[in-house]
Amino acid sequence: MKKLMLLGLTVLLGIFITTQSNGQTSTLLLKKNKISSRRIIRMTCDPKGTLYTVNDKRNLNVITLENEKGKLDSKSFSKIENTGDFLLKHFNIKENVSENFSTLFRQGKNRGVSGRVNGKMVQLLRTDFHVWLELTREFSIIVNDMIFDSYSKNIYLSVSAKNKKSAVFEITPTGKIAALDFNKVKHMTIDMSAKATTFLDMQCYNETLYISTRTSKSFKSAILMIPTTVKADATIPSCNLTIYHGNHRIWESHAPAETFTISEIKKTPYFISTTTCTPLVMTRLDKMKPNAKIKGTTIAELGEGNIPFNIISYTKNQKHYVLTINSEYGVIKTTEKYLLENEKVNESSFNRNANPEIKEMIILKDEKWQNVLNAVRIDEERAVVLTMPEAGDYKLSVVPLP
Repeated sequence: MKKLMLLGLTVLLGIFITTQSNGQTSTLLLKKNKISSRRIIRMTCDPKGTLYTVNDKRNLNVITLENEKGKLDSKSFSKIENTGDFLLKHFNIKENVSENFSTLFRQGKNRGVSGRVNGKMVQLLRTDFHVWLELTREFSIIVNDMIFDSYSKNIYLSVSAKNKKSAVFEITPTGKIAALDFNKVKHMTIDMSAKATTFLDMQCYNETLYISTRTSKSFKSAILMIPTTVKADATIPSCNLTIYHGNHRIWESHAPAETFTISEIKKTPYFISTTTCTPLVMTRLDKMKPNAKIKGTTIAELGEGNIPFNIISYTKNQKHYVLTINSEYGVIKTTEKYLLENEKVNESSFNRNANPEIKEMIILKDEKWQNVLNAVRIDEERAVVLTMPEAGDYKLSVVPLP
């Protein structure tokens, strides 16, 4: 109750917060206003069901949803197969994207092919799945992020449309879906524009909100560590992560964590991340201290020309696994043994460009795990996956963890 009262007082008054990055101090403004309708690019929830969002205007919103504690059963999320149609209808997107683009897709299997869509010339610079994403973003809707709230057991989708409209949708385990009305929720907005150009991924762990960031001019990256209970005199620290980039063959301090997960393996928490083109990196979380400059351990190079979409971790049969979801190489499953016991790291780490696959890091062949954009683990056995079987054709389904 005291935390909620403090949060409310902070929102009411508008308070400046001192922040630090690389030894420099900057100021963030907490302000009471409407949540911006700008595109929400990343979301996460804490264990108490508080929703955190970052939009493309670099505002961090802390939103109290006031949901009741939920529960799952064997039928949870079994009625979500028509979510894509619901989203198109919500944004009044009437074109059948799959039918309109089918011919262009067949052409697009060769790089550099161009074609006309709805009277507009489109140049296809990548193949297959990349083409689908590019065309869907241009002419339909795009799902920016998907998360699972372990408290309410709801799934949240951040979606934006070609008409520039955006919304966050709440999906309950029974399959009920509705757009959140941000005018009716308690929230706090923090202007984060002084901290970075782009906010890439975020996750709560032990009452701290971790946010990976990038600054466009220098491509420098930092990990912000924000207390989930923000106080008026709080200092928001950050640390910097240096990694070995296998394709570039150098150690880099400007390789931002495009996506990450914080996971406990053998009771030790790790910050497991992927960057563009695409090193898989592990860092002990206890090394991530304020203003620290840390060297991560590059476990593998997942391939050039590849964009990481998401990374999730889970335990099955008392063994830990990490799934990396990628644009070019699908979903890659990495074993606990390889994460912890592999001696070939950094300069000698596995590189997919030289060796397509090893048994400790396999590309999933199961049809249920093809054309995956995102996935969230909902319990110890199942995940909800967001797939795009054809361009603009979003599908949500419950699948067993591999």
